Amino acid sequence: MEAEPPKHKRRWFQFSLRTLLILTTIVAIPCAWLGRKIEQKRRERNAVRAIAEKFGLAQYDYEIAHQSEPSGPAWLRRLFGDNLFSEVTAVSLTGGSHDDDDLAVLDDLPNIHLLDLQDTNVTDAGLAHLSGLSELERLNLKGTPAVGNAGCRYLSGLGRLKWLDLSGTKTSELKYLKALGSLEYLDLLDTKTDDAGVNELRNALPNCTIYH
Repeated sequence: MEAEPPKHKRRWFQFSLRTLLILTTIVAIPCAWLGRKIEQKRRERNAVRAIAEKFGLAQYDYEIAHQSEPSGPAWLRRLFGDNLFSEVTAVSLTGGSHDDDDLAVLDDLPNIHLLDLQDTNVTDAGLAHLSGLSELERLNLKGTPAVGNAGCRYLSGLGRLKWLDLSGTKTSELKYLKALGSLEYLDLLDTKTDDAGVNELRNALPNCTIYH
């Protein structure tokens, strides 16, 4: 009689190992996302605390919407913090006590839609912190006399910007603002811009109301 062929007893073990690796990968993806989210929220809380210490104001999206509490499941918020599913969308740092150093907190608040820097001591160099604010829609730089042409260069990449106040700045050139295709309102009162430059900008941004 012929001998029976040997049974491949290791096949089930190999299949189980492959399955385990797949399951591990599936589980690792949301865990990695959660880890990054928790770290992001830690930096965000530190930024909000720093703004409050400077007598500024940082508001979350649910506060802007006048909701009673943050969004997201309550049990997850109890585990990982109230603002796990909320974003800071508005920051106000107004008045002469604020300068370029205070803008460093914006690096950890990439989702803000509104930024108010009226009457501050920020300069062109400080506006470099705004270049990563891809969600920004409203920016108030009124009464910031140390802001000029070099600072406008950092604004040219803000593709969602709709409202911009540069009144009272030393801005004289408008070439960087031509890239702001979404702009609907621009205040250039009390700047060093001339009529020719403003008319050229109006042609480049026909949907923008410009005060000069």
